[in-house]
Amino acid sequence: MPMEQPVPLYRLLSLDGRMLYADRQTLAMIGPVEMLFENAGLDYIPLDSMMPIKLELPAEVLLKVVGWCDHHKNEAEIEDDDDHISEWDLEFLSVRYSLLFDIIRAARHFEIPGLFAVCCRIVSRDPGMIIPAFLNNDDDPDPRRHQRVGLSEPARAA
Repeated sequence: MPMEQPVPLYRLLSLDGRMLYADRQTLAMIGPVEMLFENAGLDYIPLDSMMPIKLELPAEVLLKVVGWCDHHKNEAEIEDDDDHISEWDLEFLSVRYSLLFDIIRAARHFEIPGLFAVCCRIVSRDPGMIIPAFLNNDDDPDPRRHQRVGLSEPARAA
């Protein structure tokens, strides 16, 4: 039985300086990174001489994006079923609302339509979470900020 070759791992650098690793198939799901491989010929650069690919995402968000892409890399294309959320996706994306919205922004910015769709389905299951998530702005010191939008007090996001 022939011995399998190890899968080469590319280095990713988060906004806050944390190094993550992902294989080529996982990175192919991230639109701009795939374009970088195609246009700059990164497939032909030896891994040991290649600089890390810097992605402008905090490590916490990048871990979720790469983890989701890694899990779904062998799937043809995520079905655009309006209601279905796999059990794995539901558990993996059961995070605090602010992180979920950061993942949604990252999925949109980095052109990951399957991740974007799944996150939006999760949000649409509980539309009431949207207002509190956006109103929970600790940068606004005005205690009347909630009345400005016609709400008495927002529900606290978990």
